[in-house]
Amino acid sequence: GILAVKNVDVGAADTSIAHADADLARAGYGLGTLDERELAIIGSAIEQAMKRWPTRRTRRRRRSRRGRHTELRSSLRRALRTGGEPLRLDHSEQRHRARPVLALVDVSGSMESFARAYLHLTRALVIGGRAEVFAFATTLTRITPSLRRRSPIEAIDRASDDVGDRFGGTRLASAIAALLANDHWCGLARG
Repeated sequence: GILAVKNVDVGAADTSIAHADADLARAGYGLGTLDERELAIIGSAIEQAMKRWPTRRTRRRRRSRRGRHTELRSSLRRALRTGGEPLRLDHSEQRHRARPVLALVDVSGSMESFARAYLHLTRALVIGGRAEVFAFATTLTRITPSLRRRSPIEAIDRASDDVGDRFGGTRLASAIAALLANDHWCGLARG
């Protein structure tokens, strides 16, 4: 794919155009070739894009003037104040909640050149919305709290320090099994 980012504010500097064009994408340059500045620009662009996080409907309702569902209990309670005459009906609509995102980042030795870039991208997801991020090589480590830091460099360095087995071997099946064995995190996998 082609990534085009225009007019992204990174700190105090305003970058007019930062994009990886189709020629670079076709030439095989990937996230591993980007420097810290370019990763910060992409991360900032993702944060801006996440202002409108995808939502899902919940079973709960909230009061609304234009809701499609009539709230009988509150309408009848209000009618008791007027001698049993329902002068006004209460309505409700379904609530919407941000969709959870679960990200697994492979920080094993074979992914060493991409790990920092993936951590920048997942940090943008954590900052922009409701995301949980786990890193794995031989063991599974939750790094979401580390990625919540405001400074991208500090967040990535902290997340890298949290993963004790980074750039080692890979045990993908045991990492996924550990994630699915935990009832709380397993629920996020279902969305």
